[in-house]
Amino acid sequence: MKYKVGQIIYLLGKEKTSVFPSQVVEKVTRKNLEGEETSYIVKIPNKEKTEIELEKLNVEVFVSLDTLRETMLEEAKLSIEKIIESASSLSKSNFDIKDSIDSTGLQVTIKEKIAEPAEIFNKTENGNEVGK
Repeated sequence: MKYKVGQIIYLLGKEKTSVFPSQVVEKVTRKNLEGEETSYIVKIPNKEKTEIELEKLNVEVFVSLDTLRETMLEEAKLSIEKIIESASSLSKSNFDIKDSIDSTGLQVTIKEKIAEPAEIFNKTENGNEVGK
């Protein structure tokens, strides 16, 4: 990706979820027999105003906060889905239940043993069978 000197970019840490802005302060183009290579020097917003080569940072670069937000929300959603799927799988393997999708599209949990209608409708409120 190409950046302009002076441009503010947003860096999302790959190992540790952190976001910080930085400014492109230098564009370095190297030409040799094998071709041309461009790198960027950015200023980090720390006390020392450190300048470092962008490619040395373990970050994902964003040029807009909107794109950064969308990416982070999507990653969070995927993480949540994995956690929920893991909990669902764990409950299925440890308890006598199964998951199904109801008419609203929501996931509901149902006991394996479902009472037969005759068992429900042939009993009175106090639990005695009808006619006895």
